[in-house]
Amino acid sequence: MISVYTVEILAIVLVWQALIFAAVFMGIHYNADNYPKKFIAWFMLANAGYFAITWLAYFGHFTVLRYVYPLAMPLLLCHLPFFYWYIRALTGVHLRLEGKQWFHLMPAFIVLLLQMSFFLIPGKQAVLFLQKGLISGQYANMQTFLIDMNRVSFYGILTFQFVYYIMKYRRILRVHRNSIADVFSYTENIDLKWLHTLMVGILFFFVGNDLSYIVGLDYHLFSALFFSLGMIAINFYIGYHSLVQNEVVHKAFVPGKEAKAAKAALSAEILALSNGETNGNEDSESPRYKRSSLKTDMRTRIIHRLERLMHEEELFTDTKLSIDDVAQRLGINSKYLSQSINEAYNRNFYIYVNELRVEKAKNYLRTEAHVNFSIEGIARQVGFQSKSSFYIAFKRITGLTPSAFRDIVEEDVAKNSDSAVAEKMSSI
Repeated sequence: MISVYTVEILAIVLVWQALIFAAVFMGIHYNADNYPKKFIAWFMLANAGYFAITWLAYFGHFTVLRYVYPLAMPLLLCHLPFFYWYIRALTGVHLRLEGKQWFHLMPAFIVLLLQMSFFLIPGKQAVLFLQKGLISGQYANMQTFLIDMNRVSFYGILTFQFVYYIMKYRRILRVHRNSIADVFSYTENIDLKWLHTLMVGILFFFVGNDLSYIVGLDYHLFSALFFSLGMIAINFYIGYHSLVQNEVVHKAFVPGKEAKAAKAALSAEILALSNGETNGNEDSESPRYKRSSLKTDMRTRIIHRLERLMHEEELFTDTKLSIDDVAQRLGINSKYLSQSINEAYNRNFYIYVNELRVEKAKNYLRTEAHVNFSIEGIARQVGFQSKSSFYIAFKRITGLTPSAFRDIVEEDVAKNSDSAVAEKMSSI
């Protein structure tokens, strides 16, 4: 049987879970490479505050609740803006909280100001209000105002926020999916697929929670148990994935020691060509790069250097290779490199690198020296982070799975061997 004690323990776990995640993320974000995580820390703090106030009300701790009650709804209205900032910081470049960015917190700030009127209600009347009793006399209108404001905030403002930010998230993720293919040679832990699962999970959770209210279980222990377990699961899912999530911002190229020689050799050519020393052959330029200063001759030189670098040093075998890494080796702007690859091969960086990896994998699968290598071992050797990503890329490029390709090679070898034996026997 479900007891009040069980639900109260889960409520405490929920609050402490959020506080622990917040503390972890606050400790991490001071590292410049983990800057986006500070927004998840804020999200978790708002989470802990809101649920602490909610459960104070549920379990009747009105003496404490009367001092923090006005913070509940504003904290709830901060959740989605904080998470939006996290996604922006994770997928964008140099998100600064200035100017219009602060307008995302305007609804929470306005509601907080209006909720402060709660403190105008005297002590006993305030406790009666928190107990959902009726206040008589001069404060009756205040009670009506606060109740109506909570309804407008929860069913109006929060619903609008949910729809608005879901649309924003979808747009950001769509742009992100397109952009990472131009920047990264892999998608593991940067494609943000977990956010889609999160959205679906939250949708089902709130539908289930609302159904419990519709059927009259809003004050039943089962409803409280469902809510607690659901929020613990959602919080853990967000906290865990945010903790292991790689930062996927596209960093600008900053020349280092390794790039100086390449930069001296190539950037001088680019500078000269940018000043007009081209042969005028621009027929193959893409409309996408119409305003770019990169001309055909410049692109040809970049591709020539790129091919040499890839085939001589096999950079594509680096499982976490990005276009910034290659641009740094060449000593050029990564945007020029991306444009060159797109125009020369009609490929983005992701497809270009993975085609090189698959070609090398095919050579491994053909040779007897690698006959004892596992498929996963070959995948790692050529630069894939996982067996699944290798299978997907190999099937897309060749039309076969690596196993099927190896089987065909083995059949051909066997046939050739049989033919050689037959020829030898016929000659005797």
